[in-house]
Amino acid sequence: MTAYLINHLRQPGVLHREVLEYLDRVQATLDPFGGKFIAQGGEPQVLEGAWAGSVIVLSFPDMTKVRAWYKSAAYQKILHLRTDHLIGDVILVDGVDPDHTPGKFAQKLWNLSPTRVIESARAPVANINVGTNLDLSRTHHA
Repeated sequence: MTAYLINHLRQPGVLHREVLEYLDRVQATLDPFGGKFIAQGGEPQVLEGAWAGSVIVLSFPDMTKVRAWYKSAAYQKILHLRTDHLIGDVILVDGVDPDHTPGKFAQKLWNLSPTRVIESARAPVANINVGTNLDLSRTHHA
């Protein structure tokens, strides 16, 4: 399953020489792991909430590849060129299966714990980790 690395740059536009060197060198570290930039440099269009900064999205064949790339000697050698000069957050997330639908996901949640489903709009929002281990421990009982 495709995996994604999302980098939220909270201070875009810093053009330090070492950041440009990082950009020149990073693709060579991605190639052996099948990593590709799929979003970089575009202006985010905020539809809900607030978003300060810019976003970069990379895709990899799977989570094993993206983790191996990030830990690789080649990438670790250049990582400081970015982190010494830019403030941001980096997360990894799995993509979805080709047959994924929101309805199928909702059914999976119903099946896990139908007694924990919130009935009132005024009830606290569930803190659900939708990864491999669904955490419904903080969900309000109706």
